[in-house]
Amino acid sequence: CLKVNIKKDSNKNVIQKKEVEILTPKEIKTIKEYLKDTNFELLFLLDLGTGLRLGELLALDWNHINLQNKTINVEKSVKEVYVYDSPNSKHVETIFQKPKTKTSIRTVPIPNSLVELLESQHLKEGLLFKDEHENPIRGRIIYSRWNSILNKCSIPHKKFHAIRHTYASMLLGKGVDIETVAELMGHSTITITQIYLHSTSNQKQKAVNKLNSLF
Repeated sequence: CLKVNIKKDSNKNVIQKKEVEILTPKEIKTIKEYLKDTNFELLFLLDLGTGLRLGELLALDWNHINLQNKTINVEKSVKEVYVYDSPNSKHVETIFQKPKTKTSIRTVPIPNSLVELLESQHLKEGLLFKDEHENPIRGRIIYSRWNSILNKCSIPHKKFHAIRHTYASMLLGKGVDIETVAELMGHSTITITQIYLHSTSNQKQKAVNKLNSLF
């Protein structure tokens, strides 16, 4: 590729803000009601209340959770990889690995309501989310179930990652500073976190109303 000439972008100085999928309060309420007392309820609510990546969620075991301090230690992540048995034969295996960046290794506080939900779980050992063979649930199974849930709830398709996006957007919308949100999300820089900054018309109106005293 050394001799390949890359065409210059005439609009390179124009910054385009990435659109982020998030769940609306109404959609969250609908999903919560649908998942009540199901085996997917804890996964959904824990993701919504901590903003963990799916791989981080599926790697969680009870040793990572401190109910007394109300925290989760994010130290591992799971990933599905192809293992080649021969040049023409391969299979999928789930492996444990360190999170994607150094800042991804972090301690995340748990909301009080989620602490109560975790305390209500009967079995508090091993992986939180596992299959019948005590292995981490595969990501594709989660994605398939998530798509089914959205269909059942008549909600337009959104990626499972939208739950994590929603967590960050809700925190920023409630006035949490961007540096704190970046740490909670495990972002390496706040530049990544900035994609979650959404200024609604109502927020803008409240902002300019602070100038009323000048007039």
